[in-house]
Amino acid sequence: MRPGPCLPWLQDTVRRLGMTPVVMTPEGHDEAMAIIQGLTHFLNIVFARTLQTRHADVEALLRVCSPVYQVLFAMLSRILSGDPQLYGQIQILNRENIPVVREFLKNGAELLDMAEGRRYPDFYRIFSEAGAYLGPFKAVARQESDFLIDRMREYLQRERKPD
Repeated sequence: MRPGPCLPWLQDTVRRLGMTPVVMTPEGHDEAMAIIQGLTHFLNIVFARTLQTRHADVEALLRVCSPVYQVLFAMLSRILSGDPQLYGQIQILNRENIPVVREFLKNGAELLDMAEGRRYPDFYRIFSEAGAYLGPFKAVARQESDFLIDRMREYLQRERKPD
C-alpha cells in the first residue's frame, strides 16, 4: 500500500490484529518476499521433487526422523498442500525471485564441489561464516526452534501412543 490518508487507519487495524505493520518501498517488499517466500517455497518444492525423483519412502524416512526433521517435513508438507497456481505465481511473478534462486543454486554448487572434493576446511569456513552472518539472531532462533521441536516431540509422543 502506498502512503496516503488511509495509512494510519490501516496501521492501527493491523496493530489491533496483533501484527506489526512495516512500511517499505515496493522494491524493498519484492526483495524481502523473494527471500522469505520465493526462496523458502523453492527450497521446499525442490526438496519434495527430490524425494519424488529418488523414489524416497517418506513413511520410512519419517520413522527415523528426530523431531527437528519432523518439523522440516511438516513445513514442507504444509507448503506442498497449498494451491499450485498460487505458489507458481509467487515464484514466477516476483522477478526478484530469479536472482535470489540463482544465487542459492550457485552457493549450493559451491558446497557440493567442496563435498565432492572432500574440502573439509573450505566447508567449515563457509559454514562458520554463514552462521556468523546470522549474528545474535542465531541464539534467539535456536531457543525458538527448541520450543517448536519440544512441542513437535510432545505431539508425536501423544500421536504414537496406542489406544
